Amino acid sequence: FNERLGVTVDQCRRDGHQAALLYLDLDHFKRVNDTLGHDAGDLLLREVAGRLLACVRSADTVARSGGEAKFLAGGEVPMVAAEVARRILTVLRTPVRIAGHDLVVTTSIGITLLPDDGVEPQLLLKNADLAMYRAKEQGRNNYQYFSEELNVRAVKRLRTENELRLALERHEVVLHFQPICGLPAGQLVGFECLLRWQHPELGLLGPGEFIDVAEESGVITHIGRWVIGEACRAARALTDRAGRPLAIGVNISPRQFRDPRLVQTVLDHLARTGLDPKCLELEITETMLMHDVE
Repeated sequence: FNERLGVTVDQCRRDGHQAALLYLDLDHFKRVNDTLGHDAGDLLLREVAGRLLACVRSADTVARSGGEAKFLAGGEVPMVAAEVARRILTVLRTPVRIAGHDLVVTTSIGITLLPDDGVEPQLLLKNADLAMYRAKEQGRNNYQYFSEELNVRAVKRLRTENELRLALERHEVVLHFQPICGLPAGQLVGFECLLRWQHPELGLLGPGEFIDVAEESGVITHIGRWVIGEACRAARALTDRAGRPLAIGVNISPRQFRDPRLVQTVLDHLARTGLDPKCLELEITETMLMHDVE
């Protein structure tokens, strides 16, 4: 595949030819391996490979490496690329009978065009990969073209992740406390922790600006442990000032909820601060429940 991509790039440079690179990733393929076993997963890949080959012409190239399928097409681009992408999405909708189960496979497809989006093989692969992840963000089972905006977003995301890794030790991560009042008397009954990032250049950022990046990168686990500790300290101080128990609510992210150290983290901070466990409320999102209902 790499050799043919190199030849195609040379043709585009020399003769002004057009081509398209499609990057495919089977949606939720890991679930098949985890539930039915790798033998079933291999059978599914063979079936998908056969269907992909039926969608292309003899001059096109289909390959699989690193878990993704790559497809190189020449011709009237981008019309051909979109046509092929739609054909692939259609042929994969027919259920595949594997190990006694009818499996419906969907795929997310990223498309980059030669020479419009570049003529360096590694750059083209990166562009197609970014477009494929954009397709996943758009709900999967669709195709997306690469655009320079995706590149800008990727660079911004990487910068956010790198800065977020340093935010804790730089004391840029802070908690705000939103009061919770009981009705109808209006008496203060507790607080909810709200996470904020006091960015040195961008100012005070809400969770919508960085939580997704923290979750995907794994940084959320370290931040989450810090939040629990700060929440326990704050709850103890507020309870002592009020002279009565005040509950404090802490949001737990999906990744943090799956952290095997979560329970011990909570126990350690409760013991360290002497906070009554009844005063600490851990909240999980509906999204977390939908990931694993049981």
